[in-house]
This record gives sequence, structure tokens and C-alpha cells, in this order.
Amino acid sequence: MNKFYNRVAFRALPFLAILGVSALFSGCKKTPDYVNPVYSCGCGAMSWVGTQYPLLDANYIIPIEGEALSRRYYCSADVQIEGETGTHNVNLIIEISDVSESVIYVGDDEVEMEIVAHEVNENDPILPVRTYVATDGVVQISPALLGGNEPVSFNLIVRELYDGDLVGFEKALTGNLNVLVSY
Repeated sequence: MNKFYNRVAFRALPFLAILGVSALFSGCKKTPDYVNPVYSCGCGAMSWVGTQYPLLDANYIIPIEGEALSRRYYCSADVQIEGETGTHNVNLIIEISDVSESVIYVGDDEVEMEIVAHEVNENDPILPVRTYVATDGVVQISPALLGGNEPVSFNLIVRELYDGDLVGFEKALTGNLNVLVSY
């Protein structure tokens, strides 16, 4: 019986050697270092606290049913600075009841408009989410009345809204975005 096991072991030895070598080479492969992808839609930029950042995303919806010229624009930019480890971005929502007015001033009573910015900063343990509203400024739109590319630029002064009251100093929020409108 001992001869039988020796013959089986002798025949299995080359197979086990090939299996071991292939496991050695396939299991220890050097891969390139991980590079975190940079997300950028190429659809505009935003300047926050004096620094310009590319937009991560820009979208729109038609918020008022039956009103094809109403828009709610949404854009977001990563404003993380060196040394921050958590998420830090600014999200802007511009809602306008009628984009056929190509230049719209903040506070103009003729066009219904709401502009809100949210700063999400996981690095701030006290207030990780801050809300800002536009107190002055202008939004310029080249409306795509029949569909197509719709460029929007904004030059705004915002202040923080805390517990329903405006607090803090004014901040400049400027930029531009492009959305593709389809009906």
C-alpha cells in the first residue's frame, strides 16, 4: 500500500508545483497606485469666498407644471481646502418663474425668484450645514426657448440664514453654468 501512495504522490508532485508557481505569480501582482478620480461636468464654474471652483454637476427641472419657461437650476462645487478631510461643497439652487426675462435682479418684484445656497462642511463640528440666501445681485439667462444649450451666469451677494434671521457678513457668489434643455 505504501508503494501506491508513493506513486500517486510522485505523479501529483509536478501538478502541485505548477499550481503553486501559478498562484505565486497571479497572487502577487503590482498594481498602479490609486488615484482618486476628479469629478467635473465641464458645465461651468463657481467662485466662493474669492476662489473659483469647477462645477461637479449642473441640472435643471421645470418646477411649475404647464409653465415651460419656469426653471429650477441646481449646481454643486467641491470647495474643499487643503487640510480638510471631510466633504466640503457648496450647492446652489436658483428658481425662476419665467426665464424669458434674460436679466433678472434679486429683489425685483416682477419675476418670482428664489436663490438658496447650502454649504455642506463635514469639517465644521459646530455647523456642518449652513444656509445662505441672496440679498443682492443679478442672474443672466440665455433661454433655450426651443430646447438646447441654456447658459446661465450669476453674480450674487449672499448672507447666512440662521433661525430665520440674516447673520454674518456678506459673501460673493459668482459663476456660470450650462444645462441642456429638452421639452
